Amino acid sequence: MVYVCNFSEYGAPNAPSMKDYMCEKPYENQQKIIEFLNNNGKTSMVSTALPKDLITGEHISGELYTKQIDGFSWWSDLSYHVEKYNLRLPKEFEDYILNRPHP
Repeated sequence: MVYVCNFSEYGAPNAPSMKDYMCEKPYENQQKIIEFLNNNGKTSMVSTALPKDLITGEHISGELYTKQIDGFSWWSDLSYHVEKYNLRLPKEFEDYILNRPHP
């Protein structure tokens, strides 16, 4: 399983910071990645914690749960960070999203 939220802000030991993967401006296919994160994957675990902005620490709306598909796993709040901070995800996962067949 590839843990897409492999950032120190998500509690991953020895992982890079999300700040190192944020872009100043939106990037090509960013909206497609956000839509995929929000609309695909099977819920595999629900948390009782409230989601929060991992940069500011402020609570954000929604529920916190993990999703997984085809060997990838991510937290439901990841799309928030991709949208708000133009966060880039691991190339392997972005390529999976962008190259998969669409109905």
